[in-house]
Amino acid sequence: MKRTLILLSAYQFLLEFITIYAIEKLFFLDSGLSIFQVSILNAVWGLSTLLFEIPTGVLADYWDRKKMLTSSGILLGFGYLLWLIFPSFWGFLLGLILRGLSLSFSSGTLQAYLYDHLSQNGEAEQFEKRWGRLKAMYFVGTGLGWIVGGILSEYSTQLLIVLSSLTGFLAALVSLLLPQLPKTLKVEEHPFAFLKIGLKFSLQNRFLLSSLLFSLIVWSSWFVLDEYWNVYLQWYGLSNAHFGLFVGSASLMGAVVGSFAHRLRKRVEPSIGVGVTFLGLTLLLSGFFPSPLWFFPLFFLESVMATLLVLQESVVQHHAPESHRATLASIQSLVKEFGIVSGFVFAYVWQSFGIQMGFAFFGGLMLLYLPFHFFLNAGK
Repeated sequence: MKRTLILLSAYQFLLEFITIYAIEKLFFLDSGLSIFQVSILNAVWGLSTLLFEIPTGVLADYWDRKKMLTSSGILLGFGYLLWLIFPSFWGFLLGLILRGLSLSFSSGTLQAYLYDHLSQNGEAEQFEKRWGRLKAMYFVGTGLGWIVGGILSEYSTQLLIVLSSLTGFLAALVSLLLPQLPKTLKVEEHPFAFLKIGLKFSLQNRFLLSSLLFSLIVWSSWFVLDEYWNVYLQWYGLSNAHFGLFVGSASLMGAVVGSFAHRLRKRVEPSIGVGVTFLGLTLLLSGFFPSPLWFFPLFFLESVMATLLVLQESVVQHHAPESHRATLASIQSLVKEFGIVSGFVFAYVWQSFGIQMGFAFFGGLMLLYLPFHFFLNAGK
C-alpha cells in the first residue's frame, strides 16, 4: 500500500508542477492578446471542464480509474505542446481545451481511487489524512512550479512550456505503475442513470448540498482569481521572480498546513465557516484598502484554501455511496466551473476599476456562502 501512496503523490505533484502557470496570463498579454481575449480563454478552459466533468466522472465509475488518470497526463502534455507549436490565440485556446479535458479526467477520479484503495485495505477512516497529504503534493507541485517558473521566465518562456508539457507525460507514465482496482459499477447498469442518482444524493443530503454550494460559490471564486495572482502582484510592483517566489512559498505553506487538515475531521463544519470568513474578509478589505501590509494575510490564503478543500472532499467521500463517489466528486467539481460566469464580471470590474477591486468582488461573493453553510449544518 505504501508504494501506491508514493506513486499517487508523485502523480499529483507532476500534474501540478506547471512552470508556465507562473506567468501564464502575462504571457497571453505579452503575446498581444487583450484583457477580453484572456477572459475568453479562461472561460473556454472552464467551459471545456464544465462540459466534460460529469461524463468523465461517470466514466471513472463505469470504466477504469487508472486509465482515466493516464489519459489525464497525456492530454495535459499535448495541451502545452500545442502552445509551443502554435503560440497564438487559437493555439492557446485548443491547448486550454485539452487542459480542461485533462482536469476533468483526473478530477474526482483521484479521490475515488484513493478511497477505494484505502477501503480495500481496511483503512477508509484514514481518507482525510491520506487525502490531505496528497493535496499537500498538489500545493508542493504548484508552489515549486511558481518559484521555478518565475525565475526561468526571466530567461525563456519556451523552456517553461516544454517543461510543463513534459511533466504531463511523466504523470501519465507514473500512473501506469499504479495497481489495477476492480470496477465499482456493474456492466449492465446504464452509466447516465448513475448521474441521476448522484444528483439526487447531492440535493437530498444536506451535508452534500452544503458542499455543493461551497463548490458553486467559494471554490468557483477561488478557481477564477487563482488564475490572476501574477497580474495582481505585478500591479503591486513585484517582478516575475518575486511574485513567483511569493505565490510559490504560499503554496508550499499550503502543502504543510493542508497535510494536517485531517486533525479537524471532528470539527469540519465550524472549521469551514471560519476559513471562508477569513478568505472573504481578507480579499474584500484588501481590495478596498490596498496596501503592502495585506501581503501577510494574503500569503496564508493558500493555506486556508488547502485546508478547506480537504475538509470539503471528506464530506463528499464519507456521505457518498461507495459506487458513486467519483460521480459525486465530479458533480462537486462541475459546479465550480460556473465561475466562468463570475469570471466575466471579474474582467469587467478589473477593466473598469482595477485588478484589486476584482479580488474584492470575489471576497464579497465568498461571504455569501456563509448563511447557507450555517443553515444546512445547524444542529449537527
